Amino acid sequence: MIGNETNQNVVMIHPGNGSAPGPLPGAAPTRYVVSESVGEQAFLSLREEWDDLWRASVDATQFQLWQWQYLYWKHITPAAVPRILTLRDGSGRCCAIGAFARTRDKITGVPSFGFIGGDRADYHMFLSRPDVPDAEGVVMLEDALKRYGKASSFLSLSCVPADSWTGRALQSVQSVGTSEDGLAEFSRSETLAVALPGSVDEYMEGLSPRMRRHVGYDRRRLYKEYAVDFRVHGTPEEFDDVIGQIEAVDIARWGAASMYRSKSKRAFETAIIRELCNIGAMRIFMLRLDGSPCAYVRGTLVRGVLEVDRIAYDPSVPAKLSVGKVANVLAIEACIERGIRRFDLTRGGESYKLSLGAEPRECLNLKLQRSALDRLFQKIGKRLIRAARRQDWLMDAYRKYLR
Repeated sequence: MIGNETNQNVVMIHPGNGSAPGPLPGAAPTRYVVSESVGEQAFLSLREEWDDLWRASVDATQFQLWQWQYLYWKHITPAAVPRILTLRDGSGRCCAIGAFARTRDKITGVPSFGFIGGDRADYHMFLSRPDVPDAEGVVMLEDALKRYGKASSFLSLSCVPADSWTGRALQSVQSVGTSEDGLAEFSRSETLAVALPGSVDEYMEGLSPRMRRHVGYDRRRLYKEYAVDFRVHGTPEEFDDVIGQIEAVDIARWGAASMYRSKSKRAFETAIIRELCNIGAMRIFMLRLDGSPCAYVRGTLVRGVLEVDRIAYDPSVPAKLSVGKVANVLAIEACIERGIRRFDLTRGGESYKLSLGAEPRECLNLKLQRSALDRLFQKIGKRLIRAARRQDWLMDAYRKYLR
């Protein structure tokens, strides 16, 4: 199991304290070697080592799970050839791993390289053991840049947590100045998370007075006008029933843009939710009014942290009832009661996250262009796409026939 909750039959895996042990007296220096495996067989053959490495890592999120990476590749980018880099020590032990693929940029359609998971994953990084020196992260990252930097129009490494092994490597590469020709663009972004205290009362006291008033008023009004049913789901036995409710709310909220309107995306979402239910990591907080689902918060429990990667509500419910806000607060309260220590709202700087008490975590991004011509083409392509998106009929046709 990969999560931890108080009063739940879920076993927490302790990956260690993150400190690297010193070398034994007289021991020879460990030598590391980076190698590449290609194709689906690489995924399958590395499964056992991948799982072991994920359990050992202090940085890993749900998006680095073997199941998540494999299912994303299988359903979303099956035409792409997976390329998996491994770092092994002198004994052959797998000490770090990262999966890449050559796909097409969703904005311009030009070929690009990046971590498997693309913009669906909220965090990207290499999996690494806690005793592997940071210097080896730089070596592995430079190997990836050398292998894939010229293999497509550009290489994009996005949403890398700055405090992770991969993030420290990226900062080291940036500090030595790899962008003299202007083709390497470094940037910073943020994710948002709520640090959860030991009690619901303590959490509510930490909110702004205005937020506390609104939450209390909205909740009382909602419970007055409807029969409210709020439950936490996540077992394999509940999957078939709850997946349909998630899909209904998501489509009501996002319409044609819902991931459940795309055959491949729907297949991936359904498959990964089922898999996370099977391993005891899925948490689905469902709010129903008069028996009908109207809002959900979906997340994966990883070492005491709930990584929330999808939230939706039915806009047909009167806006004055603030069902989205109420669902989030109820989910946070349920997490506190279960001993979860952080409610990670991941990417996006929406104001509601700040009102819930979320604080920022820094992430790093690198975009490495193959040439000045590729960079120019990207700029022109983005302008054309922005112009096309203003044409509603064109976007409707895209969603209907190409997604």
